[in-house]
Amino acid sequence: MRGWDQTNEILRQLYRLYGYPMKEVLTRSGGESQKSLSYEGRMENLRGRIVMGNKKIDPTVKIVLVDDIFTTGASLNESAKVLRDNGMKEIEAVTIARAPY
Repeated sequence: MRGWDQTNEILRQLYRLYGYPMKEVLTRSGGESQKSLSYEGRMENLRGRIVMGNKKIDPTVKIVLVDDIFTTGASLNESAKVLRDNGMKEIEAVTIARAPY
């Protein structure tokens, strides 16, 4: 368990301020913390661990993935792959910060 989820807090504030809808449609199961892994290790660590949840979404809506820190892009890449594999057509990503790698 990671504890406080700063990304969800950012999304809650965007909804409160601007009314942007938020829906968690992806879940991650297991795996190591990404912090100490190489790029290849991060990709392998996430492969198959991010899945669509139970919520149904219209495949024609624009999906915006939000991540707190972009390091290698492994989380966003795997998330986008899962969404595309489930029929989503328009996927964009936003990150709050960029970490050197």
